[in-house]
Amino acid sequence: IPFLMNRENLRYAWIAPAAAILPYGLFLWVFAAEKIGGMFTGILRFGDEFAFNGAIHGLLRVILGGIAPATLVCKILLAFFLVSGLLYFHPTRNNRYRNDPVSGCFYVLGAVILLAPTVHFWYLSWIIPFLVLRPSRPWILLCLTIAGYFVANGIYHHTGAWRLPVWAYIGQWLTFYVLLIWQGVYFLKQVRAHMDAASPRTVSVVIPARNEEQRIGHCIRTALGDESVMEVIVVDGGSSDRTGALAFEAGARVVDHCRSLEEGGGRGGQIRVGIEAAKGDLVAVVHADTLVERPIFTTMCCVLENQPGLAGGAVGSVFESRDRRLGLINMANDFRMVFLGISFGDQVQFFRRRPVTSVHLFPNIPLMEDVEFGIRLHGLGPQVFLFGNAKVSARRWEIRGLSNSVSVVGRVASYLVKRLWGTPDTRAMYQSYYGKHTSRLTKEEK
Repeated sequence: IPFLMNRENLRYAWIAPAAAILPYGLFLWVFAAEKIGGMFTGILRFGDEFAFNGAIHGLLRVILGGIAPATLVCKILLAFFLVSGLLYFHPTRNNRYRNDPVSGCFYVLGAVILLAPTVHFWYLSWIIPFLVLRPSRPWILLCLTIAGYFVANGIYHHTGAWRLPVWAYIGQWLTFYVLLIWQGVYFLKQVRAHMDAASPRTVSVVIPARNEEQRIGHCIRTALGDESVMEVIVVDGGSSDRTGALAFEAGARVVDHCRSLEEGGGRGGQIRVGIEAAKGDLVAVVHADTLVERPIFTTMCCVLENQPGLAGGAVGSVFESRDRRLGLINMANDFRMVFLGISFGDQVQFFRRRPVTSVHLFPNIPLMEDVEFGIRLHGLGPQVFLFGNAKVSARRWEIRGLSNSVSVVGRVASYLVKRLWGTPDTRAMYQSYYGKHTSRLTKEEK
């Protein structure tokens, strides 16, 4: 209730306690007053004298040697987390959550479940509605692993004792807490990042291009058809055709960036130069062979205005080709972003400009710049996937065949593994990828 209250609705605050008390009206009418006290006594006894399947409480019970001391510690922890959560997540206290009481409510119910002495599987019904609005991998996983709870039914059937073996506890909670801690690390990074959560109104579209005279004009005009787009910046990576001239005629600002890989060339360097030249509240990176129709850019602004905690995200794309096999690749791309949080450049990555430029977050690398940036952006805040339908040319897939998907997956996996142990050599990866196909690609595709 406190997360939903502010100065504008404070005069209606009396409705909240009335709604909370109303369900007890039936008991007041049916039972004598002395029976009402017994009902609350039963609730208090349940919290203080019983314990089953509580994750943190169960661990404290083993350490402290009993239910009572473990329950006392959990009460203290719960009070601390509720107060600190109210101070941090309340929409009137933190600009990042100014239109977002949902995150605070989710936090409170999550804290109650994690610190409760008893956690029945149906307690997750408190959380499930919030997962629709704020998807959380740890909690989604817990909805699956909570099935271990039902081992108690089998034990009760055979022995008459209602208990869970240690392996069932571990099966339910271990993977959940591993993911929760991982999510917590990202959350702390986001808190320290002090992301600017101002309401976005304008979008700068950055288009890296090289020898794209056949497509660049249509791409620019389509983007400028959205009222939220204040500018289109084409970063020309050394075209030998009329890409720059046609981009200027279509209404874009053209920036030349013809450098070697050692000097910051390649698509990553192009995009970074475009971002630094941008002036909009949001930046959207659009490949020259991609068409983003209205009102997708306006939708970006609306979504990030309504959810100030979001750092950015991706739109999603579909191939122009009617080949059904490419439809499977579309589905795989969506799956990767939704479940792994990794977007590709042709999915139209977008983000708040100021937080990214203030720390030079976009990587100046020739290949895998989109993957690396998507990972870095998580350090600023959560990302959203809009399930859009930006239209992408299927020319590379038509030239290289569907085996290109295997190559892409392999290279991304290799990059992610190498990233765990240091900084991958993206220049070598660039030369390996494009050098391998040099004889087969057209000048336009390069």
